[in-house]
Amino acid sequence: MIRGRRVAASLLGAAALAGCYAQVPAPLDGAGPAPSGDVHVVLSPQGTSSLVTSLGPRATALEGRVVNRADSSITMIVRSVARSTGTQEDWPGDQLTLPLSAVQTMRVRKLSVGRTVAFSGIAAVAAFLIGNSLRGQSGSGGVRGGEPQQGK
Repeated sequence: MIRGRRVAASLLGAAALAGCYAQVPAPLDGAGPAPSGDVHVVLSPQGTSSLVTSLGPRATALEGRVVNRADSSITMIVRSVARSTGTQEDWPGDQLTLPLSAVQTMRVRKLSVGRTVAFSGIAAVAAFLIGNSLRGQSGSGGVRGGEPQQGK
């Protein structure tokens, strides 16, 4: 019974820690993502051609983390590059400064509180049901509660 509770608690904890994230549009003006934010950047056609020496041919999108934000550029650590051929390449974490004119759209990864609460609630109910079913299977098969008391 204790093992079942530990498993259920572990599952609930993992679900709560994982959370649910959403990618939301980030403005390209001064209110863009702050440093340390995870971003998905879609390059403009001009950006694809102007960054060919840094990213190679046919780069269409980048995944990474913003490390600096200026009025006309963002500096990010690139984790992956998507190509127009449909391939996605992992990158070793190179730092790249992108002029905002090279960016078509930018999305930032944010914690979705509503999704996280809903998912955690579902996980809690599942953990409760699993715990109850395990408790029902671990009984000794004997009579519970002992002998009934005789009146005094």
